[in-house]
Amino acid sequence: MSSESAKIIELVISFISGIAITIGGAWISYLFQKRHERKKEQLQLKHDIYRLLLDIYSDYFWVTTAELHEISLEVKKRLKDNSWKVADKLRQLDSFKYQREILNILFNEGYSSTIERANALDTLIKKLHKEINPNYIKTIREIGKENLIKLGTDEGQQTAPASLYI
Repeated sequence: MSSESAKIIELVISFISGIAITIGGAWISYLFQKRHERKKEQLQLKHDIYRLLLDIYSDYFWVTTAELHEISLEVKKRLKDNSWKVADKLRQLDSFKYQREILNILFNEGYSSTIERANALDTLIKKLHKEINPNYIKTIREIGKENLIKLGTDEGQQTAPASLYI
């Protein structure tokens, strides 16, 4: 074999190696990107579920106090719709560790009282907020407590943009 043909073979091997390394690097980058996107999507689904559960908890107050008043059709519809939205999101997030607990609270008729279900929902929300957005929840709860204290005073008028009655 001449030195010229050895150089050609060496160039071909170098070229093929370069292509293989480039393809391998692109493939690894693609896999990492997909993994990152999947984690981001899962985090968003968890956050959506969490927010819906907060809405359900807020509306469920009317169910727990049903002896004092009639539950409006609007509240019933919102509770049902949000419960099914949570279930749909849980289908997309099959490995969520709280899935069974959430579905139990939302769909199981085995609770002895509405208070028991509300307490279970509250406990679940507290667990979720530690994972999903602990700083936000801490701050919003402090604001909520301050607002409750002001509610019974002359300062109780709601003027914050998120609190305005429509």
